[in-house]
Amino acid sequence: MEHIKESDLDILIKNIKEHLQDNGLFIASVSNTSDKPMGVELHQTQKSKTWWLKKFGKYGLYEDKKMYSFFNTQYIRGKYEAKHNFHLIVCLNPEKTI
Repeated sequence: MEHIKESDLDILIKNIKEHLQDNGLFIASVSNTSDKPMGVELHQTQKSKTWWLKKFGKYGLYEDKKMYSFFNTQYIRGKYEAKHNFHLIVCLNPEKTI
C-alpha cells in the first residue's frame, strides 16, 4: 500500500469497496518507513496504522480485529509486526465475516 501515492488512494479504496463482497476481506501489508534505493523513494505514502484505518473508514471499510488471530500471523511480511511494518484487515461489516 505504501508504494501508492497518497493522491491516488481515494480511487483505489473506492475500487476495492466496489468489488468487495458483503462478507469479503481486504488484507494489506504496509510499511511506514522510507525506502530509497539509488535515491528514489519507493514508499510514497508513509503513514501510521491509525491513519490507514481512518482512510479506509472514510469509505465504509472497517478493521476486522477478530481476523488477525484467524490468519494466525501468516502474512506477507512474516508473522511479526514491527514498529514500521503492519497489516490491515478491513471489510464492509465485521459482523458479516467469519
